[in-house]
Amino acid sequence: MDLSDVLRVIRRRKLVILTTFVVGMFAGYLMVKDKQPVYEAQASIEIKRETTFREMYSLVATRGRMATETTIITSFPVLARVARRLGLVPEEMTEDQILLNEDYVRMVRGLQGDVRAQVREETTILDIWARAADPVAARELAQAVAEEYRDYSRDATEAKHQEAGKFVETQRGTLIDSLSRAEQAMMRFKEENNIVDLPLETQLYLQRFEALMEERAVLETKLRNMEAFLDRLRSPSMQQGDAVSPFNEHEVGNAFNNVYVKWTEVAADQRIMATTFTSQHPAMREVEFQLETLSQDLIRQGGRIRDQWTAQLEEIYRKVIELDEKHRAALKHQVEISRMTRGIEIVQRILESLEEKYQELRLQATVRGEDIRIVQPAITPRDPIVQRSWGAMLVVVVLMLVLGVGLAFVQESLDFSLVTIEEVEKYLGLPVLGVIPHHELTDIQAELAPSLKEAVDGLGEEVLRLVTHLQPKSVMAESYRALRMHLSKGGEKGKAYAVTSAMPQEGKSTTILNLALSFAQGGTRTLVIEGNTRRPVYRNVLKMPSQPGLVELVHGTAPLQDVIRDVTDLMLSEFSLDFLKLTPGFENLWVIPAGATPLNPPDVLGTFVRSGVLDELRTKFDMILVDCPPILPVSDATIIAPATDGVVLVYRWGKTSRQLVRRAVEGIEKVGSKAVGVVLNDVDFRIGGLYPAYRYRLGRGTYSYVYGGKPQKVSTGLAGTVKRLKDYIRAARDRAQLRS
Repeated sequence: MDLSDVLRVIRRRKLVILTTFVVGMFAGYLMVKDKQPVYEAQASIEIKRETTFREMYSLVATRGRMATETTIITSFPVLARVARRLGLVPEEMTEDQILLNEDYVRMVRGLQGDVRAQVREETTILDIWARAADPVAARELAQAVAEEYRDYSRDATEAKHQEAGKFVETQRGTLIDSLSRAEQAMMRFKEENNIVDLPLETQLYLQRFEALMEERAVLETKLRNMEAFLDRLRSPSMQQGDAVSPFNEHEVGNAFNNVYVKWTEVAADQRIMATTFTSQHPAMREVEFQLETLSQDLIRQGGRIRDQWTAQLEEIYRKVIELDEKHRAALKHQVEISRMTRGIEIVQRILESLEEKYQELRLQATVRGEDIRIVQPAITPRDPIVQRSWGAMLVVVVLMLVLGVGLAFVQESLDFSLVTIEEVEKYLGLPVLGVIPHHELTDIQAELAPSLKEAVDGLGEEVLRLVTHLQPKSVMAESYRALRMHLSKGGEKGKAYAVTSAMPQEGKSTTILNLALSFAQGGTRTLVIEGNTRRPVYRNVLKMPSQPGLVELVHGTAPLQDVIRDVTDLMLSEFSLDFLKLTPGFENLWVIPAGATPLNPPDVLGTFVRSGVLDELRTKFDMILVDCPPILPVSDATIIAPATDGVVLVYRWGKTSRQLVRRAVEGIEKVGSKAVGVVLNDVDFRIGGLYPAYRYRLGRGTYSYVYGGKPQKVSTGLAGTVKRLKDYIRAARDRAQLRS
C-alpha cells in the first residue's frame, strides 16, 4: 500500500476507528476512576534439596523442579494454611472443610490473585510477592506465605518418605518370598526330571546322533553295493566271471568269500577250456553247470547278508528316533530351566534395586532431604505500586486508537466487495474466464437423489466435488459450462492449457476436474494430466489407482497406452455403472494420473515436455488440461507452461493477496508463456433465485445484480460492514470444517 491507499482506508472505515476510540476512552476512564493504591511486599526463600547423582548435573531437572515449587507456593493447600494463619479462616478447620464452604473457598482464591512467585535467574531462590491495600497487610501476607510454604513442604516431604518407606519394605518382603518360591520350584523340577547337567547331556545326545548317522551312511552304501553286485550276477554277461566283489572279507564273512573265490576259479577254468573245446563239449557243460551252481550260491549268500544289513539299518533308524525324542525332551527341560533362571535373575535384580532404595530411605529418615530457608524476610513497603493515574488512561486511549486503525485495515482486507470482476481485470490485465460460486459439500449431498445417495455415501466425501456430474442442472455446473465456453472459443482442436494457482488450497484440482467433465459432456475428447506429482488427489476423487502414471511414463517403466485411463478403468474402480451413467460424458474423458511420488518433480515435468509426448497427445484429443502445482511455492508450473497454449490461473476469492496473484502472472510471462485468463473460485455470492448475484460498486452504496432475478439493494455503512464480516466468518468456519 502507498500513502493514498492508507488514507482511503481510513476515510472509508472512519466509523470503525471512531467507535473503537470512544470505547477505549470509556474503558480507560472506568479503569482509573475507582483505582485504589496497591502495596507489594517481597520475601525470598532458598531451596536446598538432596538430588541424585544423575540430577546433580541436569539443568533441565533443576529448572523443572523450581517451576514446580513456584506453582506449589500459590496452590490451594498452601494458601489455605496462610488463611488460617492470618485469621481469615478458623484455625481448627481442615482443608477439606474449607472446600465445603463457598465463602472460604472464595477467600482463598482471592489470595491466589494477590500472591505470585518467580525463580531468580540461575539460582535456587524463589521470590514471593504479595499485594494488599495496606502496606502492613502486604508484609504479613508475604511473610506468612513464605513460612507456611516452608512448613508445608517439610511436612509433605516427611509424609512422602514415610509412605515410600512402607511401600518399599512391603515390596521387599514380597520379592524375598517370590525369590524363595522360584528357587524351590526350579529345584523340584530338576529332581522330578532327573536333571544333573543339561548341557552335558545335550552334547552326549549330539555325539551319539552323529555316530548313528555315520553308521547309517556306511550301511546304506554297503546295501547299494550289494544290490548292484547281485544285479550283475543275475545278468547273462556276469556268468563269465567278470563281476568283481566290492566288499572286504570282514564285511561279508568267510562263507561268501569262499564261494566267491571258487566261482572266480571255475570262471577262469571256463575261459581256458573255451580256447580248446566248444560249448557242446561235455567238459564245457560240466564247467558251466558248476559256474551256474556257484552263482546261485553267491546270490543266496549275498541276499542273506543284505537282509542282515537291512535289519541293522532299521535298528539304527529306531535308535535315531528314540535319541531324537530324548534330545527334544532335554531341550524342553533346558528351555524351562532357562525361563526359571531368568525369572529368578529378574527378581534378584529388582530385589537389589529395592534394597538400595530401602537403605537410601533409611538414610533420608535420619538426614533431612530438603531444606527451605527464608533468606529475606518481608518488610513493610513504603510506596504503592499502583495509584490513580490519568496518564494510564491516555495510554489506553492511544492503544485503542491504534487498535481501531488496525481493525479498519483488517476489515478492509476481509471485504470481498473490493475484489470485483472489473477490479480483477484491471489489476491483473487478464479477462475473467469464469466465476465459480461458493458451495458446501454437505449441501450437494443433501440435494442428491435418494437412489444416488447410497452410491455416493459408499464412495466418500471427495466424490461430491464432481458437481458437474452429480448436479448437471445446478448453478455450479452452469458456471463450469460458462468457463468451458470461454476456453473453447474459436473451435480449435488439440488445444492444451496448464491450470495452476498462485498459492495452495485455491481449488484448482476441483476446478479442472469439473471443467474437464463439462468439456466431455459437450462431446469434446478431453484429456486431464495430473501434473501435480507432489500432492496427487485424483485417486481419491476418481477412485482409480495413481500408478502407473505420469512419473512411470517419463521414467520409461510404462508405455503411453497403459497410463491413460478411460471410462473402462472407472468402471473397474469403486464407481458403479449407475453412477457413471448418471450424466453422459465419462466416455469422452481420459485421465493420466500422477503416478508414484518422485524425488525430483520439476525434472519429471521437464523430461515430459522434452519427450514430445504432449505433441502426440494433441493429435489424439481435442482438449488437454494439465493440472499443475501452485506457481509461487514451486517451479513445476513454469516448466510445463511454455509447452501449452496458455495458462489458466485459478484464484480463490479473498484468500490470496493481490500482490501474490500479480507475481504469479509475472512468473508465467517470464518463462515465455501467457496467461489466458483468471477463474474466480469459491465466490460467496448472495443467492437470488437459482443464479449467483454479481456485486458491483456504485458510488457510496453497493448494489447486487441478480442474473434471472430481481435486483436487491445491499445495506451500506456499519450494517453492511457487520454483515460482510459475519459472512466471512461463516465461510471461514465452513471451510475449516471441510478441511477437518
